Amino acid sequence: MFKFKLRVEGIAETQRKLLMRYNEKLDEYKAWLYDIMERTMFEIKNEIPGGGSGKTADSIYMRTIEEGPMAGVVLILTNSMVIFYLNFGTEAHGPVTARALRFKIGGKVIFAKWVQGVQPHGMIDRAAGVLRAELETAWEVA
Repeated sequence: MFKFKLRVEGIAETQRKLLMRYNEKLDEYKAWLYDIMERTMFEIKNEIPGGGSGKTADSIYMRTIEEGPMAGVVLILTNSMVIFYLNFGTEAHGPVTARALRFKIGGKVIFAKWVQGVQPHGMIDRAAGVLRAELETAWEVA
């Protein structure tokens, strides 16, 4: 009985050491992943027309999920539809119910019956491609 108890304690100690090593690597991995996602976010911001400054760039932010089965996952989010329109583009369009479109450019109010569409910029797609390649490389190394 005494021998068995020593073995169990030895296994528990080994498990504790492995868990510590795993947690050290996990923290290292989380920091690495956060760094990659941060660089990706800044890459997206810098590709926004106008140099990545202003309300559109400020609408892009990062969030790390803290709890649950996806804990540690880092997300790049936005609260602006402009990012969607810049990435995928728009067709030429006019007002649906009003007589004219109204918007501001440089603080000046503009009215237009028709506007040209926006060419797709693809900044999110390019950033996602770079991110995917970096993650796949890391997966092969690990």
